[in-house]
Amino acid sequence: MARCHPLGPGRRHGAGPVRLAKVLQIVSERGPEVLYPKIGFFIDLLDTDNRIIRWNAILITGNLAAVDSKRKIDRILHRYLDPIPGPELITAANTIRGAVAIALAIALAKPELADRIVDEILKVEKGSTRPGSWLRFPRAVGPKIALSRVAV
Repeated sequence: MARCHPLGPGRRHGAGPVRLAKVLQIVSERGPEVLYPKIGFFIDLLDTDNRIIRWNAILITGNLAAVDSKRKIDRILHRYLDPIPGPELITAANTIRGAVAIALAIALAKPELADRIVDEILKVEKGSTRPGSWLRFPRAVGPKIALSRVAV
């Protein structure tokens, strides 16, 4: 019988896996080379239904860009950046935060990707969030508030 990973797709997620995801996020910040061999797993989690796990996978994947010697993030960058225009505000904000980490990691080596990331981040101005979101301000104010929520 195959073992089911506590963060894997199809799992019901409680407090334990969410805490584990947070620990893995911290590890990805401090020692991304430790988690890089499992980058495919974190990329797969970008599609999980559990938003909290997805948000952590977004941030972990962004942090792994610093050691992405196999250029795996380059290949999924479009998919990674898709959530920026919305409709989920927190997913967009976490994607922006992760995208900044990716842009910083690759700016010198691949400036064309850094430019692409900046272009995608700027799409937040044209994005829309679901009704009921806290972001119900005039378009000129909304993106500034969304970006101020992102700790870079």
